[in-house]
Amino acid sequence: MKFLKKASLAAAIAAASISAQAGMVALDDETMAATTGQAGVTIELNLQAGTGANAAVKVGGIDYTDEGQVQINDVWVGSATSITIKQDIDVEADGRLKIVVDPVTGLQVGVGSVHLANDAGVAQGEALVSNVSLGVDLGESTTLIGSRDSFAAAGTDVSMVAAAAGDAGVDGNTMVIDSSSSLKITSGSLDALGGGVKIGSLTFDDNGGNAVIKQKIFASDKGLNIVMESIQGDLRIGDITLGKASNASIGSVTVSDIVLAGVTQTIYGH
Repeated sequence: MKFLKKASLAAAIAAASISAQAGMVALDDETMAATTGQAGVTIELNLQAGTGANAAVKVGGIDYTDEGQVQINDVWVGSATSITIKQDIDVEADGRLKIVVDPVTGLQVGVGSVHLANDAGVAQGEALVSNVSLGVDLGESTTLIGSRDSFAAAGTDVSMVAAAAGDAGVDGNTMVIDSSSSLKITSGSLDALGGGVKIGSLTFDDNGGNAVIKQKIFASDKGLNIVMESIQGDLRIGDITLGKASNASIGSVTVSDIVLAGVTQTIYGH
């Protein structure tokens, strides 16, 4: 009798366990179906209001070391009011990763100073550049990442993403980063050569609108290649002061209709 009771209890527990597991499997399947059925992923970054020491993003220092160093100090990104940066991320049918970032206005970027240093990391001389302050508006940007063949299949011109003479390592499987963005520098100022040169009222735009920048980036056996497909805009410096003790501006400079198209930069070590 006791054996029957124990057997019945064991059977009941086993049945309950199997039922629970079945329910969990069904839930997991439903969850997975809902997840894989989404059109993509959206990420929103909210930057709190603040600039300088109170900026939402701060980097104390960036050092590039060869034998000596280039030291970039006190980099920050912020805004006078809180800003939300929205990104949509999708994987297209051809296997390319697509990232779209919505327009952002009112960004402020600063760099405290840039110094040259010896092999011990000790800064030598005055700041090369200091007190950099930029106001930036960003338009919508689209970045596509995929193989060279995937771009060609989509009808994208990849003629400049090809092996140069004597430079191997580029074929249909080469990964390419294709970006199209736009920006406007609404205000800018900086000091150079220890404050001996001061630049103010700096702007960069395209006839008052955002300047469009299109480029492709890929690696080859030789190095990193950047194809500048299109940059067009107008650079204005409204105030130039020369001399550390001088407060008088020597005037302004305007460089109109800057166009870069079809230029490839290759960066490699030596």
